[in-house]
Amino acid sequence: MPGQPSGGLLQGGEALTGASPPEVRLVNGRSRCQGRVEIFYNHTWGTVCDDDWDIVDANVVCRQLGCGHAIAMPATLFFGQGRGPILLDNVDCKGREPSLSACSSLGWGIHNCYHYEDVAVTCNGGFQSCKWLFGKSR
Repeated sequence: MPGQPSGGLLQGGEALTGASPPEVRLVNGRSRCQGRVEIFYNHTWGTVCDDDWDIVDANVVCRQLGCGHAIAMPATLFFGQGRGPILLDNVDCKGREPSLSACSSLGWGIHNCYHYEDVAVTCNGGFQSCKWLFGKSR
């Protein structure tokens, strides 16, 4: 599109030219599709605070990971407390974003949270794909 950086995205008004969206992972769950939400930014994995977090935000994470849609948002600390920086707070996805980093937030590293507020997600995918990967689904 004219006027847009090639291969970039906007995050809080900041153009990330030629960059792909930051990676997201779910940790401490029973599959790659459940766990505490962590996002990779500026060479560091960090967590996401639960302020304003809802099922729409959780769905964006599940879709970004190829894990279907969110079926639960477990209580904070269900998958343990994170370490390192809290990278996102007041995340507000509208539902069609391709990645968590495309949702609005206070900005990278700006928060008023503690790690006991780290968010977690359980997605409906992952279990069938594990069967497919090991050839047991026929």
